[in-house]
Amino acid sequence: MSKLIAYIRIIDFRNLFLCVFQNNLELAIPEVIVHVIISVYCFIVYGAVYDEKLFRSVPNLQIVISMLTCFVILGADVALSVYFYQAYHHARTSSAFQTFIIIYFFLPVPRKLQAATLGAIVAVSHLTTSAVLFYSDDDRDLVSLVNYYLSILNA
Repeated sequence: MSKLIAYIRIIDFRNLFLCVFQNNLELAIPEVIVHVIISVYCFIVYGAVYDEKLFRSVPNLQIVISMLTCFVILGADVALSVYFYQAYHHARTSSAFQTFIIIYFFLPVPRKLQAATLGAIVAVSHLTTSAVLFYSDDDRDLVSLVNYYLSILNA
C-alpha cells in the first residue's frame, strides 16, 4: 500500500509539472485535489492493513480492500474525465492506463481472475465514459480505443 501512495504522489507531481510548464495551472488543481483525497483514503486503509489480527479474522478482507480501492480510484478517474470535458472540453486520456497499473502491480489482489475482473470493470467504465464524452462522432477512434483496452487486458 505504501508503494501505491508513492505512485499517486508521483502522478501528482507529474501533473503539476506538466500544467505549470504549459501555463495551465488551473488544470492541475482538480487533479491534485482528487489525488490528495485518494492519498488520504490510502493512508486510512494503510492503517487498517497494518493490523495483522484484522486480516487473520476476516480472510476475504484483502480482496474487499482491493476492490474498494479500485472503485475509489476508478470513480475519481471518471469524475475527473467528466469534469474536464464539461469545464474545458478537454480529453483526459492517461488515467485509464494508470488505473490498470495500480490494479495489476500495487493492489494485493490474490487471484488472477479477480485482477482480470477488476481490469475489465475499469476498461468498460473508461470505454463507456470515452464513448459518451469524446467519441460520439468518430467510430474509428473508438474502435482503436477498444483494441487498446483489450490488449491491456490480455497482457
